[in-house]
Amino acid sequence: MTYPAFGKIRLPKTEQAKPYTLKLSGTHVNFTAPPFSAKWGEQEDLPLVLDIFEQNNYLPNPSAAYPFIRCFDTSWSIRGMPLIQNELGWIGFSIAVIRAKSDQNLFNHSIFQNILENHLESMYGENGVTNRYTTETLLNSSIEKINDITWLSFFQRREKAGEPSFSLFWKTPISEQHILSFCFNYITYEDTNKIHESLNYYAKELMNSVAITPSTALKEQKAAAEKQWPNQKYPEHMEPLRWIRPKKDFISVEEYFADDE
Repeated sequence: MTYPAFGKIRLPKTEQAKPYTLKLSGTHVNFTAPPFSAKWGEQEDLPLVLDIFEQNNYLPNPSAAYPFIRCFDTSWSIRGMPLIQNELGWIGFSIAVIRAKSDQNLFNHSIFQNILENHLESMYGENGVTNRYTTETLLNSSIEKINDITWLSFFQRREKAGEPSFSLFWKTPISEQHILSFCFNYITYEDTNKIHESLNYYAKELMNSVAITPSTALKEQKAAAEKQWPNQKYPEHMEPLRWIRPKKDFISVEEYFADDE
């Protein structure tokens, strides 16, 4: 049985999660994930052995601002009480490698943090002025240490197709130029703190299975960075990131900048 027999919020049992190993140019990433169990679609079979230095592996193309390689994708239903047989939403779990520009060293903490903020801003829009035609995107950010890996994590909320959509990100550098990204996207039909708490706990439980065995090149790059920038520390408190963007693509410029009054 993939799901617990009882509970108001039911997600696939983590004890039935399958172990995986991503082999990324000598660096091995171990993690576990339950089998695909969403209402629609199917588990996509993506290669687990990848050359992160091969430009042609990147989407949408190697010259994009933040090209990426899809490494793993799956989905699960969020189920309610078994007697009612109701669906509370769905959650998608994905892993990707994102490539930064070659002239930026991701092992410099300030550069890494700045690149992530620029990347997220490129995804969700620039700072603006709110009015009745705009929707606000907020991302709470923090530093987390999991199995001796330092991650920058983000929790994000935005409107998607008239329903609130949420994302949990964990990101860490695996070379001077490459970012390993774990993402949990979910839509829930009941926007309650209990559901968010359950999904946050569930995502962190799966993140606790992540272990990285670095390649020789990765060890050398990290050692060089520690020598070049000794005693680096991320800030203890990170301010939430905030962007505002249009709700509708078809509104006029005059409408967009109009006051609510």
